[in-house]
Amino acid sequence: MWQESWMVLLMLLFLNVGSTSFPPVPVGNNTTLQCSFPVPIGNDLRIHWHHYLNGRRAIVHSYYNGTEQLKDQDEAFHGRTKLSLPGIQQGDASLTLTDLRPSDRGDYKCIVVNGGYFRTSNISLQVSAPYDQPQVRILSRIGENVTVECSSKGGMSEVRMVWRDEMGNTLEALEAPVVVRDQWEICEVRSKLTVTVKRDIAVCCCLTPEPQAEEMKACESIAAIQKQEVPSLLYLKIVIVISTFILLGVGAFWAVVRRQRSLQPGKSCGSLHQAQDQRWSQTALGFWDIHTEPRLSVNLPWV
Repeated sequence: MWQESWMVLLMLLFLNVGSTSFPPVPVGNNTTLQCSFPVPIGNDLRIHWHHYLNGRRAIVHSYYNGTEQLKDQDEAFHGRTKLSLPGIQQGDASLTLTDLRPSDRGDYKCIVVNGGYFRTSNISLQVSAPYDQPQVRILSRIGENVTVECSSKGGMSEVRMVWRDEMGNTLEALEAPVVVRDQWEICEVRSKLTVTVKRDIAVCCCLTPEPQAEEMKACESIAAIQKQEVPSLLYLKIVIVISTFILLGVGAFWAVVRRQRSLQPGKSCGSLHQAQDQRWSQTALGFWDIHTEPRLSVNLPWV
């Protein structure tokens, strides 16, 4: 055992290969860390993968005695690492890491011991975890005072969260945004704001994960409380409406009375209309009675 440790130490000190870095890989994805060695394979082939983060070393995966050895594997990597056994026969010691977590970021070292051959490869892994679109909700409402909350989750980096009105003016929050990290170092950020609503307004929560990142924004519309009308004004409106109906009724009544007075006594409207029609007919036809049928008298010679 001490001989193996001594050889690995020499390899780390003198046979280190330059570090390789790749673009950030999103949380939850899989990635493969490349590592290779020359063939043929000796009987004492050993492959070790180590992880370094914040000064801490963790054993990620090991292979020796012709099989994978996981008894010393760090708990954080259980069930998430894999070597290609057919690939090992071709000189491929690449490690596949699944379901990436924020804590997987950092430096990885591939150590290969194959007979008299020693080699180490360093790979820098970056893991990206974008924040979710912020969500705004109303927490409470007391009269004209409304308290709203903005929240977002999913990121790892520092974040800037500010409140703005519909005109883009900055609003003062009750307190600084609260950031909570879970066991996987995923952040959740929350902020509260209290506003006095005298008219319909909109408040917006603006989230910027990094200075270079694009700002994300979510807005919430808040309606003002409709005030009740003054009772005296309401009574005045009722009196005006009732008075209007009374005046309309009186006017209609007098119109009927005037019409009845214009009619001749003892005659119905129908007879008056007939008399007027007859007078108009006589005037137009030279006093000819259109209601009297003309009579024709003819003297026949044989009668």
